[in-house]
Amino acid sequence: MKSLVVFLIQIYQRYLSPYKGFRCAHAVLEGGDSCSQAIKLKVLNQGCLKGFYFSRLQFERCRKANKTLIKRRRIDQCDCLSDGACQCMENCFSKDTLPSFDSACDVCACDCSF
Repeated sequence: MKSLVVFLIQIYQRYLSPYKGFRCAHAVLEGGDSCSQAIKLKVLNQGCLKGFYFSRLQFERCRKANKTLIKRRRIDQCDCLSDGACQCMENCFSKDTLPSFDSACDVCACDCSF
């Protein structure tokens, strides 16, 4: 069973993950392994049941990392002008980062109140 689960994760990593258009938020924020790699290692080292339990925890950490990255990006991608107005910078989100919005500048939330 463990071999099958690891094989399926490897198929995902090789043939699906590179084409989905974004990286694992947890890996981007914290560095280190992506969710799929961390889960694969857990399954290899501790078996499928612990791997399944760990996957739920890992995906929750990834969701929280995604929210953190979105908040950071909304703040970091704003240009506060000298007259106190805010202007969203071009290409607020690149296709290499999370999330992959088509028109991201319309979701920037600038705060130029300082």
